[in-house]
Amino acid sequence: MKTCKKNIAIVLSLVLAAASIAMSSTESKAAKMKLNKSSVTVAVGKKLSLKVKGTTKKVSWTTSKKAIASVSKKGVVTGKKVGKATITAKVGAKKFRCKVTVKKSSKVKTVSTTKLASKCSFTVKKYKKGVLLRVKNNNSQTIDELRAVYTLKTSSGKVIETGRDGFDFLEAGKTRDIVINLEQEQLSVIDTSKTVVKCYVNQEAEGKHYKNINKYISQSMSETFNEATGVDSFNCKVTNTSSKYVEVSMYLYFYDESGNIVDVCYFNGMSLNPKEKNNQLFDGPCIDNGNNGYIKGYKSYKFVMYAHDKRIQ
Repeated sequence: MKTCKKNIAIVLSLVLAAASIAMSSTESKAAKMKLNKSSVTVAVGKKLSLKVKGTTKKVSWTTSKKAIASVSKKGVVTGKKVGKATITAKVGAKKFRCKVTVKKSSKVKTVSTTKLASKCSFTVKKYKKGVLLRVKNNNSQTIDELRAVYTLKTSSGKVIETGRDGFDFLEAGKTRDIVINLEQEQLSVIDTSKTVVKCYVNQEAEGKHYKNINKYISQSMSETFNEATGVDSFNCKVTNTSSKYVEVSMYLYFYDESGNIVDVCYFNGMSLNPKEKNNQLFDGPCIDNGNNGYIKGYKSYKFVMYAHDKRIQ
């Protein structure tokens, strides 16, 4: 009898131990159950996924503000408009919450290149050696590539010069020059008010516009003037201090005592690898002084640089 009671006690102990282990295992699984994110930020129109870890049970999803952030049956959150909302995941009696901040979309609105081109304006100005066609980007976004087809005429409408020129990269609200060199005979008869310009624009795919990275380009200028030969050399040293591939364009404007432009030297499209250095030489304007020598043909000068990131194919 005692042996029988002893066996029953052992069996009960084993049953209780097994039940205790099962309960412990269940509690452990419940304790490990959690949401993969407690707070997230998503842009308007973008999506992200939330998931309850540690369970295979059905999860029901709700949002506190559908107008700001919606959530699908599978936990996919979509940003609707700027604001804050709370996404709740319910598994049985347990609830898990994630705070969602919806920010303004950084995506550039797609605008047709024709419309972009139509909002570019032009001013035409003569200088000592030709004409400056100054382009202004009146759009609210960067233009990646601009080409201008121009026709220069006399006051009577006679065509003197036609051409096509342009550049890459023009930020919103900024201006940049197209330099048109001419013979003096042509320049003397041109009426700038009769100039006809048609603009063409190309944009980078997927709204990935070029970016201004002037701050990553260091430059220094040195000048050497030889009075005997009339060579006035400017050596511009540029260094790409960034880890990006960049493209640099440089303009050197020369002015007389009255502040009028007498000459423009320019170089478009110097490519620089990350951390690369390079030089660009310019020759300034000089005047024969009549005494077997030369003098500088300008009073002052200004250096202008445009640098943007370069797409590597």
